[in-house]
Amino acid sequence: MSGELDSVNNKKPVIVSDLEQCKIPVSMVMLIKHLSPVQIKDLNEEYQHTDLTEEGEEIVTIVKLRFIENHITGYIKEVTMSNSEKPKSVSYVDIPIEWMCIPPKQDHPFHFSSNIMELDSLKQENGCLDWVQRDNEVMIKFAEGKKGRKKSKFFK
Repeated sequence: MSGELDSVNNKKPVIVSDLEQCKIPVSMVMLIKHLSPVQIKDLNEEYQHTDLTEEGEEIVTIVKLRFIENHITGYIKEVTMSNSEKPKSVSYVDIPIEWMCIPPKQDHPFHFSSNIMELDSLKQENGCLDWVQRDNEVMIKFAEGKKGRKKSKFFK
């Protein structure tokens, strides 16, 4: 039972399930959201920053993120510089990742998977071009049978 409780505050642990709430820079959030299935397997990031409280106390925020079993997992720990042994707060990160296929043509149905191990077989079965994280806000444009004309960079 004690394993379920946050050791800092003896209460239920705070679970962060959204990358934007992980106290990391927006650029880092965007980078992680755009990782491919191959790239995300090697995710092992640590980010630290220091802030001053209104009382003038230095607080260090440490964020550790990894990709394990189809989830981005890790922790967000805040410690004071004066007492770095005892964290002020600890939150745990658990973000399930869902993948969306990049369709080869417009009438191709979208395929989704939350299991990175089945992406290759789904790609072969359905002819998907590749996979992106579902919430990475990728805009997919199709040719729609028209040939686009390239604009010359020399003539306007």
